[in-house]
Amino acid sequence: MALMNKGWRLWLAGLAVAAVATAVFLARPAGTEPYDGGDPVDDRIAGILADMTLADKVGQVVMCGFDGTDARGQDLTDLIDNYRVGNFVLFARNCRTAAQIADLTAGIQSRLKDASAVPALIAIDQEGGMVTRIFGDATVWPGAMALAASGDLQLGYRVANASGQELKAMGINMNLAPVADVNNNPDNPVIGVRSFGDDPRQVGQWVAAYVRGLGDAGVLATAKHFPGHGNTGTDSHLALPVITSNQDELLSAELVPFGGAIAAGVPAIMTAHIVVPALDPSRRPATLSPVIIGDWLRGRLGFAGLVVSDAMEMKAIADNYGDDAAVQALNAGVDLVCLANDQTRIRKAIASIRQAAQTGELPMSRLDQAAARVIKAKLQYNLLSWPDRPGVAAGLPDRAAHQALAERACLASLTLVADPGRLLPFAPTDRILAISTAGASLSNVEDSERESPAVAETLIQHWPGQAEIIDLDPDDAAIARLAAMASAFDKVVVATYNAHRHPGQLALVRELYAANPRLVAVAMRN
Repeated sequence: MALMNKGWRLWLAGLAVAAVATAVFLARPAGTEPYDGGDPVDDRIAGILADMTLADKVGQVVMCGFDGTDARGQDLTDLIDNYRVGNFVLFARNCRTAAQIADLTAGIQSRLKDASAVPALIAIDQEGGMVTRIFGDATVWPGAMALAASGDLQLGYRVANASGQELKAMGINMNLAPVADVNNNPDNPVIGVRSFGDDPRQVGQWVAAYVRGLGDAGVLATAKHFPGHGNTGTDSHLALPVITSNQDELLSAELVPFGGAIAAGVPAIMTAHIVVPALDPSRRPATLSPVIIGDWLRGRLGFAGLVVSDAMEMKAIADNYGDDAAVQALNAGVDLVCLANDQTRIRKAIASIRQAAQTGELPMSRLDQAAARVIKAKLQYNLLSWPDRPGVAAGLPDRAAHQALAERACLASLTLVADPGRLLPFAPTDRILAISTAGASLSNVEDSERESPAVAETLIQHWPGQAEIIDLDPDDAAIARLAAMASAFDKVVVATYNAHRHPGQLALVRELYAANPRLVAVAMRN
């Protein structure tokens, strides 16, 4: 039996050691200080802040999602005109084609120009792989673990840079990537292949390369999810995870890639909605913890950039903390609160921030400091002048070269674990029984309306044979039926999907191998 996966163990021999190490963890004063200007850049920011109303300042410290694909939509009109929102995050629901996205982002900036002194950060989760928001005529890039399986850091830099060029051309100036989590828990339901791997030092190298690639394209990178979401069996979209590692374990694993990101000059770091008692014994989630943000991220790791929250509507926060969770996050040291999906919650959160600033629950010095960091990040990336409409009418830049680069990266990611029977490559005349779940598609992308054929269907487009689509947990009858068919074919291919969570898939692989040892097992996703 041949076994293939996307690189669970990353053999990266000969790569240079990134300068991530001990300097990152030198102590410096903890906590956050009021914003007070002090140099020409700071004086410019202080001048901008002085001209802002309270509503304008609150609008600078939130980043909101909205429905629709047009800047004239009701959500955007209300958020800009009535709530003074100064930053936005796009999802697949907002994205159709490059030209449409360029029109949307230009429309956002144009509407803001009449309402604000400061252009918007426009962000997206374009990680590549399973978290890809833009299809249409944009390049679809391989994800983190696939890139790392290539063993080519320069390739990772080039992919990030090319992705950044396309985002910039569409008017998107911030990518909520790369994932800096270490994939050190195989039962993790939300990170998995979104991570560069299970070796903290190597993850740090890949994160640094990705940060530099995006930055050189003029796009703000955002390393996430601090202090590390890899070692949990709980998805913070659904519940509140707890990380039980001690401080030594965290320093040698979870925190290392964030050190790599900081050493590479990452402008933004996103917090995780996770409880880490070893860092904050009060058991506040990182997003709401002044200890984790102030003492650890700011103090021990020395990060001076923009702290961004994960989406506040995720159940880890929404089900456990009140309507003032956004205020708690700002008081904890978050500078930019992400309010992604629920329009009612967005408006309640903005209202709660305004009220807290008026009553002193949120000190004005903290609000000014957060707004100043957002403005400074925009200034550092030359975003304080109103942008022209992105010019993508003739297509995205270097489209053919980017497609070739994506194909090269995908091919380089394929990892042959073992082939003792020398089953690969297939002969053109081999009759193939190809089996996969409906979820095991060639794109494996979340949050997408794009249809993608299952692996089995794709294989049968290239070899003679038969495609079979199975449930995530096939029952005994389905397993027996497929095993009975297997011996009639020259080769059998089974593409599993998160098989460690679905015992029916594991039983199917065993029965297929017993019926026909000319079996190739392809591990999709985790």
